[in-house]
Amino acid sequence: MLWYVMRYLIGDVEFNPAASEIISHGRSTHLQPQVSSVLECLARHHGEVVSREQIFDEAWHGRHAGDECLTRCISLLRQHLHDRDQRHLIETIPRIGYRLTGSVQLCDAPGTPSQVVPFWRRALSGHSLRMLLFAGALLVCLSGWLIAAMIVY
Repeated sequence: MLWYVMRYLIGDVEFNPAASEIISHGRSTHLQPQVSSVLECLARHHGEVVSREQIFDEAWHGRHAGDECLTRCISLLRQHLHDRDQRHLIETIPRIGYRLTGSVQLCDAPGTPSQVVPFWRRALSGHSLRMLLFAGALLVCLSGWLIAAMIVY
């Protein structure tokens, strides 16, 4: 069974919200959780003006952290997205909010679908599986010994 991870291609930068990382020019950069949440909000609404209140609702789950926090996140995003010169990928709409402009596309992965292994399969692989089987066998032996001891006495 394949599970697809939603990723965005913002200009020439790949953004993976699940991992809070961006990949630019083959280099991976981990984003702070709030910075990643702000970018995900803007990417979901690309081309639209997103009000500051809407960003606080979606990225901070309704908690108003202060305009300085949002301004700092936008500044960091502009650095990470190499938004300088005349590109203006993140446009400031004075006294209203922000808009992510330019090319934004959904993608699965570079060229192939991303396969996400379910947690239970990841937890039951390799060394973890051997340890679980050993613990189960030990539990069966100990319970058999305990039952035998109770019958004898």
